[in-house]
Amino acid sequence: MAKGKNKAFLFFFLAIVGVSVLMFVQDWRQRRRPRLVAPANKGIGSLVTLEGGRLAAVFIDGRTCVWDWSPPYAKQAEWKAGDGRAIALADGTLATVGKVGDRQLLMVIDPASGKKLNEFAVGWEDQDIFVYNSPKLAVPLVVRRNAVRDGRQEIELAAVNLEAELLRPPVALTLEADKQTLRDVAVSDAGIVYVVGADGGQGRAAAFDLNTGQTLWDVRLADVQELTTVTAMPDGATVWAGDRAANVLELSAADGRRLRTASLLMPGETRTVTNDYSVLNLVSSRDGRRLGCTVAPTAYAVDAETGQVLRRMGGHKVVAKVAFSPDGQKAATADLRADGVIAVHAIENKD
Repeated sequence: MAKGKNKAFLFFFLAIVGVSVLMFVQDWRQRRRPRLVAPANKGIGSLVTLEGGRLAAVFIDGRTCVWDWSPPYAKQAEWKAGDGRAIALADGTLATVGKVGDRQLLMVIDPASGKKLNEFAVGWEDQDIFVYNSPKLAVPLVVRRNAVRDGRQEIELAAVNLEAELLRPPVALTLEADKQTLRDVAVSDAGIVYVVGADGGQGRAAAFDLNTGQTLWDVRLADVQELTTVTAMPDGATVWAGDRAANVLELSAADGRRLRTASLLMPGETRTVTNDYSVLNLVSSRDGRRLGCTVAPTAYAVDAETGQVLRRMGGHKVVAKVAFSPDGQKAATADLRADGVIAVHAIENKD
């Protein structure tokens, strides 16, 4: 009897030691991972990689911090403009949206100094304004959501001509608010806009030519409840989208045909009841080899050629944004919360 009790005690003791060692290793790894801190911020709005090898975090109050993408990740600048909606531009500047009176402006900012270089109106205060850019930063895009009226919502997609300080004639979509959704938008370097959402409980994806206003294709996916995020690939041949079931789907850019579906979850993996399985914040690395996305509370790096998960990135309670380094070897992830940090992860090295 005493021998059995000793074995049970030894097993219990070893289990405690094992759990303690695992917690220590996880904490040690967490501490080793570079963490970029912006104290007293108001929560993340945008996380983008700028030309010249810099990472910019734009918070929802317009506070912007710019770090070097190379170790030791020194902070290069900090300033405030706009309200968190921002995109990188091809000349290394940052474009951010802000309200002035009853107008919403697109402001071009020098990231090193915070100096405003240009601005022009892109919408009114009663419109929801979103900004995007193509993989090679060639086609800045403004999306304007108008208020729902009589059960219908009009959404305008307009390319930005920065030199002329104007929006090109927009492509207009009209949604039936009771059954149709538009969850995300992406634009290619050729000026093709891809939109994803749902129509009557089926996933929907469509493509529109900004140059002609023509609808190129519009497809429904009967086995997908809703598409939640989308990104255009640098080669212009494919588009990736995410759904509400932790899947990423590769679509043909030519006709919307589904080429493959890949799950982000490990076998048997589940989420707590407070989290769903929606894939969000889908982005491509600059060379198109990798995808980044989130299924809260985890961020993922995915091989775009095979669809396999290369890295699962934790460290946040509510992960909200992903950005790749210029060479695609590292990813930065940001927490939605104001007290969260920005973590830098090596994709291949499981630090």
